[in-house]
Amino acid sequence: MLVKYLLLQKGRDVEYIYSSEPLSNAGKRLADKNIGAVLVCDDNDRLVGILSERDIVRIIGENDLTVLARPVCDFMKTSVIACREDDTLEFVMNLMARGGCRHIPVQRGDAICGMLSATDVVRSLDQMYCIADFTADYQTAERLAA
Repeated sequence: MLVKYLLLQKGRDVEYIYSSEPLSNAGKRLADKNIGAVLVCDDNDRLVGILSERDIVRIIGENDLTVLARPVCDFMKTSVIACREDDTLEFVMNLMARGGCRHIPVQRGDAICGMLSATDVVRSLDQMYCIADFTADYQTAERLAA
């Protein structure tokens, strides 16, 4: 299955935060939207990083709560791994595994047109394989009944 078909089911919403905003704003956005990561933009709306809920938990665990007042740019990952709409889900799963990331933006040309989580990819692949297994079982049952 291609990424673009998963995005048709899931939606193309992407949350952004400015790199100058405090880390607490990122945590609040993640909680309010019930998502696991936000993309980070500079003041010119250029993508400059990504920040996940796991990043925030790790940052607080390594420091103290005063870090929540510091800007997102102090903690974001600046190396953003992205996929394309025409990539397969198997390719994206491999990209996530090799890159050690659980969230990946989707690009159409130079623009971001969606965001996938590892859960999105695994659920979709699971549904795909369950349907394939059911179809194979049904065909076997039809042959045996004939």
